[in-house]
Amino acid sequence: MLLALCDCNNFFVSCERVRDPSLEGRPVIVLSHNDGCVVARSNEAKALGIGMAVPFFTVKALCRRKGVVVLKGDHEYYRIMSRKVMKCLHLLVPEVEVSSIDEAYLHLTGIHKEDPVGFSRQVRTFIKEETGIPVSIGIGGTKTLAKAAGYIAKKEELHEGVFWISSEEVAKDALKRIPIEEVWGIGRKTAQKLRSMGLATGYDLLATDEKWILENFPALVWSTWKELRGVVCYPFTAERKPRKSIQIAPSFRNPVRELEEIWVTLLEHVEEAALILRKEKLLCKSLQVSLHTNPYRTDLPQYNNSANIKLKVPCDCTHDLAKAAKEALEKIYKGGYLYRKVGLTLKDLVPRDMVQVTLFEEEERKKKRLLMDAVDQVVNLLGKDALCLAATKTSRENHPMEDLKKFFPGKTPWDEGYALGVIRPCKDVPQEDLSDLEKLFRRFKHKAEYKAVKEIAAMLAPKLIEINPHILVFVPPFGGRHPKEPLELLAEELAMRSGVPLVKKAFVKKRPVPEVKKIPNLEDRFSAVSHAYSLSESARVQGKRIALLDDVVRSGASIFEASRVLKEEGQAGWIAVFVLAVMQ
Repeated sequence: MLLALCDCNNFFVSCERVRDPSLEGRPVIVLSHNDGCVVARSNEAKALGIGMAVPFFTVKALCRRKGVVVLKGDHEYYRIMSRKVMKCLHLLVPEVEVSSIDEAYLHLTGIHKEDPVGFSRQVRTFIKEETGIPVSIGIGGTKTLAKAAGYIAKKEELHEGVFWISSEEVAKDALKRIPIEEVWGIGRKTAQKLRSMGLATGYDLLATDEKWILENFPALVWSTWKELRGVVCYPFTAERKPRKSIQIAPSFRNPVRELEEIWVTLLEHVEEAALILRKEKLLCKSLQVSLHTNPYRTDLPQYNNSANIKLKVPCDCTHDLAKAAKEALEKIYKGGYLYRKVGLTLKDLVPRDMVQVTLFEEEERKKKRLLMDAVDQVVNLLGKDALCLAATKTSRENHPMEDLKKFFPGKTPWDEGYALGVIRPCKDVPQEDLSDLEKLFRRFKHKAEYKAVKEIAAMLAPKLIEINPHILVFVPPFGGRHPKEPLELLAEELAMRSGVPLVKKAFVKKRPVPEVKKIPNLEDRFSAVSHAYSLSESARVQGKRIALLDDVVRSGASIFEASRVLKEEGQAGWIAVFVLAVMQ
């Protein structure tokens, strides 16, 4: 077996340089969520002595003094770039094992095995041309040897980004140049112990007696020792193993004391984790919530705790997970502490099609799936922040809703614009657990109390004024509507309170609407329906800023169809979206 490890160089920094070429050659670091730690460094930043995973406050003065460019991590963008790199690898090699966001093993066979160095140079060139990301490639007979070769390829410029450990002699020579802590499978504490025993390089470990390794270290070190000798302990597998857990635990931007603020952040974690669950067709059986104070603030009281909740039925519904997460948080929260982090871990994950439920549970699941499918459609087309639980929209310091224009930059399929989403939780949520806006929506949608329209408009009108559109477009379901439905009344009330002109008949049918059920692809379905409509003569939108108002659950995909017509035919300047989604 011959493996090539393709490793993206300083991946997050390289992604930022693709987006902004002016960063090339300058010292750059990328920070974790909420600017907690350094998670990526350019070579220039490494030369200044900035360490990996160090808290940003410990190097902040150095960065200011040396002119280091400090960037906030855009992890959604990094995932997109990672997919582009992995797609390139799959085009070049039949068997690819993706090991992380910036690494993948290639199984070299046939003609690729005849000249692995030459082929690897072609891979580097192709990825650089297609994505702009520089990569290093290490070649070896085991994963550990490929990792070692990758270290040499990255550190020694004379190899031009590719190094092959082609024989035992080459392996011995290369391992002499690799510090023991850089050997794959050797952790920090194990490296310290090995150094204290006189083993400083990979070659020292390779030359050690097997019996001595077994007597003094755990089996993992023994496996590493065998892999350095060419014995495969970690087999190559191109099939991606299903997740066993999902963990989200970024630090707060500023320390948080109040339970309500912690809950808002935890709820955002729940939304993100639930989206991953549904995307990978998994269900969660239990979850864990953890709270942590800042260990670096020794002047403050310390507290760390966690709680586990087992779900009655495995699920992927955001609302059910949120209810369990809230229960766990209330178990461990203590007042009087400044908290640095709240973490969420979804555990005991199982494939969706392997869970059996009762008939009653299946009916409930179908109802929730309708809402979650609608939410996921919005998120997939508008970006992950386009639609979220109303509880996450509470006003607080540093919350993104304070600045709508920064909330959704470049997240929509039409390059510009942003969205405001409100989702009311499931109908069986107790009245006392609902926010004021959610209570209004309950009256608005389920009791048809039109008095609630004015109150809702009063809450949403300031947001509409902040967006400052030229016109507000009410979007009925494409294909017909009932006259004077509550949403239309809300549109009229919003227009009156904000002073923004309202267009209610912006679209006219120009050809028959296709049978969407016969169009399996979602993008094609939206496109086909939107092409059946045209802008009416009364709608003059060219170059204007447009705000759309729609209920995505009620009207299906009409919000996307309408936006296509406005963008393609009307040539609107930019489009903002007010999406009001309520589970029926």
